[in-house]
Amino acid sequence: MDTEEWHRILAGSDEEQKQRLFEHLFFESPDGSDVRNLFSPEEIRTHLSRLVKPVSRSHLERRRKVWRWLYCGVREAIPELDWRLPAETGEVQDDGAR
Repeated sequence: MDTEEWHRILAGSDEEQKQRLFEHLFFESPDGSDVRNLFSPEEIRTHLSRLVKPVSRSHLERRRKVWRWLYCGVREAIPELDWRLPAETGEVQDDGAR
């Protein structure tokens, strides 16, 4: 799939194709820049809200959880990270695990 195909899909009205394109770019782009360049924050939020099933690759699962927290406010435990954001204060706290 090339960029012309991406723009054709985004200009169309098929939401399933847009979701598939989002997921393809989200999981294949090393830094997420393609997703941020092609989709608005609202579109990213919408597509991420549909990514509720855990993915089998741990680095992609971390990405899914972090992006869902950043764009949707959905907090899920990420055991690999040694910090957490408690729901009541929103302040970053170090749990001391190193």
